[in-house]
Amino acid sequence: MAEPKLNFEISEVNFQPATKLGLTGNLPISNLSFKIQNKTAYSYWQVGLVMVLLTSQGTVGGANYFVLDRFLSGETRTVEMRWYEPLPPITDVKIIPEVDIFNAAAYMPVK
Repeated sequence: MAEPKLNFEISEVNFQPATKLGLTGNLPISNLSFKIQNKTAYSYWQVGLVMVLLTSQGTVGGANYFVLDRFLSGETRTVEMRWYEPLPPITDVKIIPEVDIFNAAAYMPVK
């Protein structure tokens, strides 16, 4: 039942650590960018995105949360998130969309 309502496609995931990003300043800045497509038949008022950066040992090296407002059916968005702190070497990224599909208020009305 949940699968058709949670069909989000994540693509073009690109993590750039501070050492490769080359931004100067007092803080090390790392950047994560990706595209997300709403491949469901539903438009949502909000879709939460949990972003977890993992080290080669599988431990969490960084995490963040972002909310997409008014994410329409069929829509694709580019998301960019920055970390302004030292991070360990990152080898994997997990992006987990979250929607309370059992809450009728999560769905935008059909027009």
